[in-house]
Amino acid sequence: MGQMNDRRSKVLLGGLTLAALLPFLNKAYDIDDPLFLWMGQQIMRQPFDPYGGIVHWSSLAQPMWVAMQNPPLCSYYIAAIGSFVGFGEVAIHGAFLLPAIAAVVGTFALAKRLCRSPLTAAFLTLFTPVFLISASHVMCDVMLLAFWMWAIHFWITGLDRSKSNLLLVSAVLITGATLTKYFGISLVPLLLAYTLMRERRVRLHLSYLMIPLLVAVGFELITRAKYGHPLFSSAMLYLRDVAVEVRIPIQIKLLTGCSFVGGSMIGALFLTGIRSAKGVVGGIGFLLLIGALFWTCVPMPADLGVNELAVRFQGCLFATIGASLLALAMWDFRISQDAESLLLLLWMIGTFAFVALLNWSITARTILPMTPAVSILLMRYWDPTGEGKLRTLTKLRWVGAAAVVSLIVAGADYSEAGASRAGARYFQKRFGRKQTQVWFQSHWGFQFYMEQWKAKPLTQNAPIHRGDLIVIPSNNADYVTAPNAAVPVVEITRPIMPLVATFAPATGAGFYSSVRGPVPWAIAHTAPARFEAFKFR
Repeated sequence: MGQMNDRRSKVLLGGLTLAALLPFLNKAYDIDDPLFLWMGQQIMRQPFDPYGGIVHWSSLAQPMWVAMQNPPLCSYYIAAIGSFVGFGEVAIHGAFLLPAIAAVVGTFALAKRLCRSPLTAAFLTLFTPVFLISASHVMCDVMLLAFWMWAIHFWITGLDRSKSNLLLVSAVLITGATLTKYFGISLVPLLLAYTLMRERRVRLHLSYLMIPLLVAVGFELITRAKYGHPLFSSAMLYLRDVAVEVRIPIQIKLLTGCSFVGGSMIGALFLTGIRSAKGVVGGIGFLLLIGALFWTCVPMPADLGVNELAVRFQGCLFATIGASLLALAMWDFRISQDAESLLLLLWMIGTFAFVALLNWSITARTILPMTPAVSILLMRYWDPTGEGKLRTLTKLRWVGAAAVVSLIVAGADYSEAGASRAGARYFQKRFGRKQTQVWFQSHWGFQFYMEQWKAKPLTQNAPIHRGDLIVIPSNNADYVTAPNAAVPVVEITRPIMPLVATFAPATGAGFYSSVRGPVPWAIAHTAPARFEAFKFR
């Protein structure tokens, strides 16, 4: 692997990324995809008013600037693509292959500087459940990662070569990351700490890091003038306010965060590498310690039923992997004591702190930015020389195992999203031509497909009349109690992948929110997606 030239390696990575994601091109829109699509459509109508308009989200009608807690750059990209090819799943998902490829190739470019096995590090980043699932959505996470990787690469390269133009490119990329997802601004303190550790003094080129800060301030002022609220700081305050309202003990946050890190990057299980008998004993002891803490401290959802024992065991394993990765970053810095090891440590610890401590609900998507750092760290530890045919073959086998597991998990997410689309289309065929008003519960992708015909989301104080219909999916969110009695009309089911789940009810899998469960994905008994229709009397 190490002997392949850069161009061949990048072509290989691009081709492999395409091969891994092409099967998901027709994936149904799901979770927060509709918000990004609606903003893209709003931008097409009014390019200078991205947060304009009203959306029905969280069971009530609200302005887009309230519902959408992300900056607009990703939706501008969707608008640009949609204006040429429309908003169909294949077209939009196809456009999002570009940032996915950029993120993987960017990992390789940066890993060349930080470890001896950059190609394997890029493979490991690609073949994680969190990357494959995030890359099969049209949300902003993978686009952020692409900006993130190339911003760090150009900053380090600019320092190596003393090239101001490369530092300027990095600053522009940090700005792009910030306007894609607010977390992108954390690149500024990360690269500041790296530079100070590396050069041991303040130099003029650090002033380039002011560019994204000035743009963030400008975004604050513009949005406050236009919408009455500065959206950057409002998003931060939203996280704080909800976290205060939903009080979760810190030990539960930390252990659940470790579980999400370990499960999201399950490939680390194959590459941790115990190198001595003493290491085996230590590894078992660490597993027992973290497992015991997870088992006793982290509560299980009440609806798990037969899945509870399996979810507990998986949570113990995932939490141990996640805690081991964080400990490995600390060990790497203790041994190396250089700017590169500090970069990886702060990169991982900072992301983990944001994921576990600053959010009221942990989501695997927010873990995505630390995935390349983990992959690079594993290569620094397990393969410090990057040499040897046997070592290369071993890496290939382990990456292959990680790929198989990650593709299965991504396939489970694909099937869950597809069930909502299939259910919505059934009711469109059955009720779409009738004069009766059709309401529905839930949001996410199900809302997107129901609203493509005359169905409307049931919100507070909705004008319901006798004879109206309401459709309720089993995978529900933001439930609103119907004000009138209703009688059953029809019930249908749609299959999802058996035995593996990412967000299916009663499985403990909470990829998109730990409210559903303490693991990002689960091997568990899964039930078909169920949809019920009722008529109001």
